[in-house]
Amino acid sequence: MFAPYQLIRAARVALDLRQDELSERAGVSTRAVRQIENGYPVARSTMEQVQGALEEMGVTFVRGGKGYGPGMRLPTSIVARQKFNPC
Repeated sequence: MFAPYQLIRAARVALDLRQDELSERAGVSTRAVRQIENGYPVARSTMEQVQGALEEMGVTFVRGGKGYGPGMRLPTSIVARQKFNPC
């Protein structure tokens, strides 16, 4: 399953990565990451590399079902180190 572009962007932000950092980890151009995150079509192999890089960092993309759309899960280690400052 390929994650929707919104989840790719959300996963990158949740991991606190810049687009160039993700592109380096995925072995693709920063332009390719930008295209994916803006919903533009890219080669299947490019999408596999970017999504694969996020998955290697612990992100799990979840299919939708029973009235819910697709989503993602983050490893506990990432969530625990994030700073949350409620307003």
